Amino acid sequence: MRGGMVEIRLSKIIKASENAPLQRFDFSEIEMDVDGRNSFVAKDEKDRLEGESENVDDLPSQALHDLEEAIRNRMLEAERHAQELEKTAYEKGYVQGQKDGFEYGRKSASIIQEQLENILKQLGSLPAGVFKDYRQWFIDACLTMVRRIVQRELTMNPENLTQLMTALLNEAEENQSLILYLNPRDLDMLKKNTPFEKWMEQVSRSFLVKADAGMTPGGCRLESEIQVLDAGIETQFALLEEALRGELAGMEAEDLENA
Repeated sequence: MRGGMVEIRLSKIIKASENAPLQRFDFSEIEMDVDGRNSFVAKDEKDRLEGESENVDDLPSQALHDLEEAIRNRMLEAERHAQELEKTAYEKGYVQGQKDGFEYGRKSASIIQEQLENILKQLGSLPAGVFKDYRQWFIDACLTMVRRIVQRELTMNPENLTQLMTALLNEAEENQSLILYLNPRDLDMLKKNTPFEKWMEQVSRSFLVKADAGMTPGGCRLESEIQVLDAGIETQFALLEEALRGELAGMEAEDLENA
């Protein structure tokens, strides 16, 4: 001890550490490995691995782009190859196709010609067959058209009914009491749309006019003590139907004679 001071000797370990530089202690993180055992990974090493992982995540985008480009090129190449094969096959089969097409057309024309000949044969016997099988339909169709024509003519030209009544009155016997029957609608139409009263005055015969709801519009009936002159539509249609049947029967007989 010098000068009243006590000298303390330091151990060699402490002396050695006095001049040694200080270093940061690297605390390690404990992680579980795939086997379930503890493994010690340094933090610097972990940061390096995570950085590499982020770089790896960027790789698939470029790889997918390159893969798509390769697939697109392969598809274009396959399409060009298919077009070349199709063109070659068409050129090789063109001549044979011409021959096959001509033969097919010839056979088709032959079949069509045969069908046309059969149709012409059927048309030869068509009139007799039609009149025989569809006679009643033909008559009914004609009567239906006539009914419509009559109704239209009466609506547009009511004077036609006046002419019919005049004809009946002229055919009636002299010195008889005459009654003229009309459908109520026709009678009303004549009074409104024609000089009906003037017409009655001009007729040389004396007669009465009465409405009959049983009369079909478009006709009339004249009665006296000794006769009935029926010019009703139904009566006229019955006469027309009889005439049509007789005409068709004559045509059918003529066709059978010429067959």
